[in-house]
Amino acid sequence: PEPSVAETVLRQTDDLKKIVETVEREVIDRAMRRAQGNQSRGAQALNISRGSLIAKLKEYEVADYRYLRRNRRVTR
Repeated sequence: PEPSVAETVLRQTDDLKKIVETVEREVIDRAMRRAQGNQSRGAQALNISRGSLIAKLKEYEVADYRYLRRNRRVTR
């Protein structure tokens, strides 16, 4: 089986901040894909507020999911 994102990052660095950011970005990305770009559903799945999710999307420069939602171009 393919190694998880966490396993891959752990092999590359011991920097805790970098590890947390990488894993958090991946988890947010997956949740937003499953929610088909719907920020409210994505936030609910992550158990965080929509405002917190929006801040994290900006912080991590995650893809613009509004585009995915409008055009339904989501791959799983």
